[in-house]
Amino acid sequence: MNIMTFDLECSNLSANFGMLLAGGFKTFGEKTVKLYRIDRMPQYKKEPWNDIELARLIREELEEADILVSYNGRRFDIPFLNARLIKYDMKPIIGKKHIDLFFTSKFQLKLSNWSLDALAKHLGLPIEKTQMQGDQWIKAMTGDKVSLDYIVDHCRKDVIVLEMAFMKTKGLIKFIKD
Repeated sequence: MNIMTFDLECSNLSANFGMLLAGGFKTFGEKTVKLYRIDRMPQYKKEPWNDIELARLIREELEEADILVSYNGRRFDIPFLNARLIKYDMKPIIGKKHIDLFFTSKFQLKLSNWSLDALAKHLGLPIEKTQMQGDQWIKAMTGDKVSLDYIVDHCRKDVIVLEMAFMKTKGLIKFIKD
């Protein structure tokens, strides 16, 4: 069974006012994290706002998994991606088995807040998550490579932390939603 953690980084919380910046994926048991980023797409130099190829690559990656694992992916990542895919007349992600650790954290654990960072710290996970700052997002959206590198590194760390958090909390998961 192919279980994959994933995380998307976007320029806005609404897909009609934002675009995809990056996507990170880690298949359980594999050491490498696969990353896609907007500035490595073929149309980026002429149209840096055009995330059509990034959306397609992310969809293809997610379709390879039997089970997806995310943090708030059911309420944010998948709906954002689907909005971008539909904009470009591409098939959306539907019907995938999906474990969202946000809901595990919120309803199965009593923590001070429901962030992935709080869960990781509570579980004593060894990876430090990067703190996101507004200036990083603004600079990344305008093509600043250092800021986009920072956001992509944040994405990479999230998918690694997600895998470790899933391994520690999987006993709390009663079912997997489609």
